[in-house]
Amino acid sequence: MKQASSDYNRANNEVIKKNYSVAAKLYESAYRVIQYDTGFAFRLLGNLGLCYALLGQREKALETLQAALRYNPDYDLARKRLSELEKMSNEEYFKFLK
Repeated sequence: MKQASSDYNRANNEVIKKNYSVAAKLYESAYRVIQYDTGFAFRLLGNLGLCYALLGQREKALETLQAALRYNPDYDLARKRLSELEKMSNEEYFKFLK
């Protein structure tokens, strides 16, 4: 569990530095350990979904944000990000990535 917490914190720092690929790998590593901790997994998946979106992996981002909402249907930030991604046209999404 300590390693998962460490990976999560390191991933958050990588997001701040805009190293989304590194952050995604760290979130994925942490998720393998804490996936059964419903009180924490939804936040991690929300962050991971954002990384996927910023890496151009739209479908993976949508799936991950939906998974976050299965853990916590009241997670407004994931709901907002999911809604924004779903509403974007491909052209808008490519602009978002730039």
